[in-house]
Amino acid sequence: MSYRTLLVVALVAFATCLTSAKVAEASFIVKAGDLIRLYDTPNRVSNGGEFGYGLVNSAGTPISSQLRTFCCEMDEFMNFNTTYKIASIGTVTKDTNRSLTVGVASLYRQWHDGLMSGANTVTLGSGANSAVYTYNTNAVQRGKDGRALQLAIWKGMGYNPDLGSDAAISAKANTWISYISSMNSSSNSTSDFFGVRIMNLVNPTTGAKIQDQLTAVPEPGSLGVAFCVVAGAGALARRKRTR
Repeated sequence: MSYRTLLVVALVAFATCLTSAKVAEASFIVKAGDLIRLYDTPNRVSNGGEFGYGLVNSAGTPISSQLRTFCCEMDEFMNFNTTYKIASIGTVTKDTNRSLTVGVASLYRQWHDGLMSGANTVTLGSGANSAVYTYNTNAVQRGKDGRALQLAIWKGMGYNPDLGSDAAISAKANTWISYISSMNSSSNSTSDFFGVRIMNLVNPTTGAKIQDQLTAVPEPGSLGVAFCVVAGAGALARRKRTR
C-alpha cells in the first residue's frame, strides 16, 4: 500500500472516529471551570430531569445552545436559571460519593444519542414498546418518559426512589432499571463509561455543593486510535519525501 493510500485511509478512519464520538445533541463540550445554567423543560413531571443546560458568561448571559441532562443525586438540589460552576468532571458525585455505573452510563448515552425510539430500543429490554422514549420536545409523553428515565438513573446510582402510582411510568422505569442491572453485570463493561461523565457543580461564589448532573464527552479511546493512525501516516509520508 502506497503512503498516499495509507494517508487517505487514515484520514477516513479519523473522520469516522470523530463522527462516532460526536453525541447527537451536542454543539459544545463542557470542561472544568465552565459556568453553566440549568433550565426547566416543557411538561417535566415532578422532581428530576429532563433539564436543559447551557454555557453562560460571568454575567449569566447564554453563550451556547442548550443540551439536555438528568441529575444523578436525589439528596442534593439546584435552582433553575442560576449560574453554577463546573468544579470538576469525573465519575463520582463529590458530596454524596456515589459512583457512576456502566449501566447508568450506557442508558444515558443511548438516550443522549437519540437511540431510544422505535426500532432502536431493542437493546433496552424485551418489551420494545415499554422502552420507547418520546423525543418530541413539546410532547406531554416526553415529560413522563423523562420521569421514568430519571427514576431509573437514581436507582442505578444506588438510591431507592418511589416509582409512583403511574403504571406506565413505573413500567418504563423498571424496564430501564433492569437494563442498568444487566449492563452492570455484563462482561462487556467498559472502563470509559461510554464517554459519560458527572458534572460536579458548585456555587461559583461560595463554593457550596450543587446537585450533580450527567454529561457526555467524546470517547477518548476511539479518538486516540485515530490520532495515532494519522500521526503514523504523516510520519510515513515525510519519510517517503526525504528519500
